[in-house]
Amino acid sequence: MRMYSEAQSYEDWMNDMATDDSKPARGWHAKWQTRCDCCGRFVLPGSPGSSWVHVPDSDVSVGDDRERCAACTKKRGPAQAMPGYVTHLVQGVVSDA
Repeated sequence: MRMYSEAQSYEDWMNDMATDDSKPARGWHAKWQTRCDCCGRFVLPGSPGSSWVHVPDSDVSVGDDRERCAACTKKRGPAQAMPGYVTHLVQGVVSDA
């Protein structure tokens, strides 16, 4: 088990817990907190540099709700909605400002 010092953040600990498949997920954060659609790390929605897709659930579509962390957005590009949606309404990138 990896030990954490004061210099390491709670976010690092949460991400290590999320990506450690040797133990079952525990607590509300493991089930409900948003994760990056590429790397699986926990993402705080609205974080600078991150990207998102939100297509509401309706009679016509099953919906799509995803977040992408800043590192994956920089490396792989912003999250993209499926074809057929008006992109500026259902996806975006959070500015670094």
